[in-house]
Amino acid sequence: MRQTARLPVTVAIPTLSEEKLVGLCLQRLSRFERVVVVDSGSTDGTVEVARAHGAEVVNFHWNGQFPKKRNWFLRNSQISTPWVLFLDADEFVDEVALCGPRERVAERLAAWKGSGIGTLICGTWDVDTLRTMAELVL
Repeated sequence: MRQTARLPVTVAIPTLSEEKLVGLCLQRLSRFERVVVVDSGSTDGTVEVARAHGAEVVNFHWNGQFPKKRNWFLRNSQISTPWVLFLDADEFVDEVALCGPRERVAERLAAWKGSGIGTLICGTWDVDTLRTMAELVL
């Protein structure tokens, strides 16, 4: 079996009492460099399930003002990867490339070129696609 390199993507999963769903989401994210659950004070076992799957957990307490959870995470986290992928706990990454052909990924990334950290809301990539991404962004 071929060893797969980790993808240089931070996956952020906003949660609030998602114990029943977050495990399925997390078990498919081992290829990503960093996985973070941004939790809003869950009262079930969400945090424990996240940690059991190796995810980093950060606590978010919303004060009713801007920024909400996703923007707060982008503004307050030390993100070392060039990309951030947000997933809800009821979403998961399939092994099939959900973004379609490499040309489509390249087209999307060209629009983000020079914008700093990008936020991707799509699927997984193979190593060649990531090289294409890096060439467009760098």
